[in-house]
Amino acid sequence: MAEETITRVMGMISTAGLARARYLEAVKAAKHRDFEKAQVLMEEGDQCFGKAHELHSDFLASGCESMLDGGGGELNLILVHAEDQMMCAETFRVLGAELVELYKTCVFRQ
Repeated sequence: MAEETITRVMGMISTAGLARARYLEAVKAAKHRDFEKAQVLMEEGDQCFGKAHELHSDFLASGCESMLDGGGGELNLILVHAEDQMMCAETFRVLGAELVELYKTCVFRQ
């Protein structure tokens, strides 16, 4: 497996994981009523998620997907893991935004 391909896929994994972590931190900040910090963390998560998405798009556009057809199972597994990380990050993104808003609403009612 080409080192460049591994680097691209690992970049997807690490940036999607960082995005997910930032979204979770944002929810925790909102829980503690630090809505400014929550907003900053959501934005940082969006930047990381955007980078992961860009890496994924570049990977597919460069023709690397042809390596998956009949290629080694190792690449398939690492790419599946990378895409799973991206899907988890996107889920945290949506739920994180909703939870931050929910905490804001609850705080104003108290």
